[in-house]
Amino acid sequence: MDDSSNDDETEKSTEKYVTYLPHSGFHNQRIALINAMVIAKSLNRTLIMPELNMGHANYWLPGKALALQFDDCSRKIFKGPHRVSLNGCYAFRSYNPWSVSSILDLSAVNDQGIRYVERNDMSLDFFEKNFGLTKDDTYYVQDPTRFSYRIYDNSSMDLGSFDFPLQLSVLRQRTEPLISFGSLFGSFRLAIEPNSELWWLREYLTAELGISHSVIMQDSLSIASHLGGPGNYISIHIRQGDGSFRKALKSTIVHVQAHLEKIKGRADPDAVEAMRQLSVPDRLKACVVVNHTVTDPHLRVIFMATDAHNSRESMADFHYAFPCMFTLNDFSNVISNLIETDHSIFLPLVDAEVASHSSRFVGTPKSTFSKYIKYRQRRWLKYYPKAPKS
Repeated sequence: MDDSSNDDETEKSTEKYVTYLPHSGFHNQRIALINAMVIAKSLNRTLIMPELNMGHANYWLPGKALALQFDDCSRKIFKGPHRVSLNGCYAFRSYNPWSVSSILDLSAVNDQGIRYVERNDMSLDFFEKNFGLTKDDTYYVQDPTRFSYRIYDNSSMDLGSFDFPLQLSVLRQRTEPLISFGSLFGSFRLAIEPNSELWWLREYLTAELGISHSVIMQDSLSIASHLGGPGNYISIHIRQGDGSFRKALKSTIVHVQAHLEKIKGRADPDAVEAMRQLSVPDRLKACVVVNHTVTDPHLRVIFMATDAHNSRESMADFHYAFPCMFTLNDFSNVISNLIETDHSIFLPLVDAEVASHSSRFVGTPKSTFSKYIKYRQRRWLKYYPKAPKS
């Protein structure tokens, strides 16, 4: 018998894994994925990565219930329009799974030696079919509430909104081949000692784990060029679509506007009024031309990422105050291909990428979308030639 074959079988039998159940929107899924990568590295286990749902968010459920829902609902997805039976599967009505590597750049993960495999099937028998692992081979970390466990290294941080602590040192002692978490959602899920190796790893992955899909990047850079080029415009994010963000819309605009008006300059109301009289396409060209020569901060080129369907109507006063502010809707010539090819699910990611290529960014408080943009914007700034001060 071939010795290398024996070695492969031994390696396969001694490999240990960790996995989790995804939920919520893309940026929350990305946070959970980063948490899982840090845990996998700490436990010296291979991460089994679920696919990213690029459709409408599915909701959190306690682990067992969410695993059963994935098993049932993901089987019911039709090819094409991605519609499912509403019987217990309403949250999956537009479930649209994509492999992590098709959306995100995993080079930083590879650089850090984090082992992973990609899961392409959310059925309950996936682990037995692909790894020969049964329930008896699995340690389940149950999450009866949305914030059940906070995972600690050597940190003395308090529990915050979580129910109980879970120590990485205890998890390292588990001998089961598979550790299966429920939710790993949440920026505060990991209680990691500041400036420790794991803290650095989380910060590094948060900055580096960005979008790599070619269509998203191509359209984002095209729009950035129309705005004067990467690093030559300001960006903001206004979230208004649901729940507490809708209620806080007015205060969010006040917060963002206050930051924009702190930009040094001298008011030029006549120039602002003259810019308002131009059509949006002509105004964009004119704003780009004068962007770094005007003194009035209201005439700086601004890109607004937003979930508002028509911000020129719903935020008319804001647009009036800043006539050189533009949104994704103003670049229909660029994004039309995404819509025509049924890639409209990528529009929010294009929004985020355009915003991340700016010289300055102001976001919506408590928004994970804003947090993603801020991390990526700081990263890109390191590579751009220094633009005139904004």
